[in-house]
Amino acid sequence: MKLTRIDPQKNMHRFYEVHVQSTLLDSHAVVCTWGSIKNQYHRVRMIKTETKKEAEEIAEQIIEKKTKNGYT
Repeated sequence: MKLTRIDPQKNMHRFYEVHVQSTLLDSHAVVCTWGSIKNQYHRVRMIKTETKKEAEEIAEQIIEKKTKNGYT
């Protein structure tokens, strides 16, 4: 899921992506990517989990938190 937060008054143009993916060594992982929409700068974080259900729950929590912070 891709979320964005744009506020021209604060010069804020950000994105946040959350994906649940299977991995080679672990069962599943939540992969988060975030950064600026205006340039190539971004960061990536991977959260390893034991099950797909656990990964989906973590992804939902992250999405809920970001929506409370103004991302749509």
